[in-house]
Amino acid sequence: MPSGNQKTEIHLFVGFGGSGGKTLAHFAKLASQDREWAKNADERLFFLLCDTDQKELAQSESDIKAAFEPLGCNPMVRHISLADGVQSMDQHISHVFESASDEGRSRLADHWWVDENENPFVASFLAAPPTQGAGQCPPVASFLAWNQADAMRRTIN
Repeated sequence: MPSGNQKTEIHLFVGFGGSGGKTLAHFAKLASQDREWAKNADERLFFLLCDTDQKELAQSESDIKAAFEPLGCNPMVRHISLADGVQSMDQHISHVFESASDEGRSRLADHWWVDENENPFVASFLAAPPTQGAGQCPPVASFLAWNQADAMRRTIN
């Protein structure tokens, strides 16, 4: 326990998507087996999971907590559901294009599908709701993450 002017060193680990969550869960298992990493894990380790797939979020969070449970540690694990409340991508994709500078729109147009008038493809008809994962249209997750940037900042602070 730090005393006086000593500060606790905090380690922040961020995982995006199902692979990111699985990677952090694997890391948590390894960290829990290392004396230095496991020491004061509840004060020092912070895991932030960001994903569209709510089942993947829940599983990764559960796996991370389970890694430290035998030690009696409970590191902080938070998650942000990138697709929470999203039924259609139209508004999210259009918003990013509309709010971007000319240079930003040009960059977006280089990496996203646009028609001859540079109107973005908005992924209106996904096979399943985005909360079941962005694997059906992976670039969509980029727009959802962009729209959740403030939530990520608030969670980290």
